[in-house]
Amino acid sequence: ESQVIAAVLTFLVLFLGYMMDSICSIISSTGNLLTKLLRCFDLYTPFSNLLNGTLDVSSIVYYASVTALVLFLTVQSIQKRRWSMSSKSTGMIAVAVALVVVVNIIMGEMPSGWTAIDMTSQKLYSLTDQTIDYVKNMQDDVTIYVLVNQDNQDTTLGQTLQRYDDLSEHITVEYVDPTVNPMFYTQYTTGNISTNSLIVVSDKRSK
Repeated sequence: ESQVIAAVLTFLVLFLGYMMDSICSIISSTGNLLTKLLRCFDLYTPFSNLLNGTLDVSSIVYYASVTALVLFLTVQSIQKRRWSMSSKSTGMIAVAVALVVVVNIIMGEMPSGWTAIDMTSQKLYSLTDQTIDYVKNMQDDVTIYVLVNQDNQDTTLGQTLQRYDDLSEHITVEYVDPTVNPMFYTQYTTGNISTNSLIVVSDKRSK
């Protein structure tokens, strides 16, 4: 009976892990504290990041921490069969889960330039030295609106924009979901634009 329960729980954890991206999108298309907490249990996205041509340190830390947590919980489960679970053990489990969540939230907030190493032969996610110097010397505030749900963004575009955002405090990247705000682009253009289009806005002009 215990093996059946363990198998069912494992299936539910894996299923929710792969569905967490969609669950977070339903809760908030722009992201909030709750979605950040839930994404700590997203099993698919870190794996996807590793397959996209970058050595993503945050993904490695994620899987290492989750593996350590699962091993810790397994040890606690075995001990529970031998002796009754004490309040101290329960507290240790709560601390372990909280530690994994905090570590992964911190890693998620770190600049991508520190955690993601471009391993592609054509350096798809890297910025040139000239671009880096230009961005670091920017004085005007610029907002880049990306017309797509953040969870459905083009991977190359998303990682490149994140590097721009990390380089300068004058650059802000915001995602606008066309299904939620379909007329947003009309503030800046009268033409029709497609998904994943960018609208770059400063105090002086927009394009």
